[in-house]
Amino acid sequence: VPSTIEDLITGEKFLGYRYLWADRYSIPQDDEREKKRLIHGMGTIYRSSALSLIAAAGEGPEYGLPGVSPGLRKARDPIRIGSSILTPQYLDVRAAFDGSKWKSRGWKYQSSPTCL
Repeated sequence: VPSTIEDLITGEKFLGYRYLWADRYSIPQDDEREKKRLIHGMGTIYRSSALSLIAAAGEGPEYGLPGVSPGLRKARDPIRIGSSILTPQYLDVRAAFDGSKWKSRGWKYQSSPTCL
């Protein structure tokens, strides 16, 4: 299973959801009739979902999700607070979305009202 799907499963469980719809795996790729039927119903599936987790970072399914997969966020300079040293991490969200395949897909407009 690609890193991005593993991370989506981790995120889904962490957020308390029981089911995950991943087009690539939820739609049979070898049965054209079933594939066509499910693709036709994608708007209903997306609109009925409680949450859309958007994997906008990276070029492919092996990239993972920043904040879930270790090492995918850029670290800033460490900050000392009392006896603790914290290393803030960030992701340039706008750059991730602007360069993502998700941004170019028409079905994004069918997503659930809540996207993360």
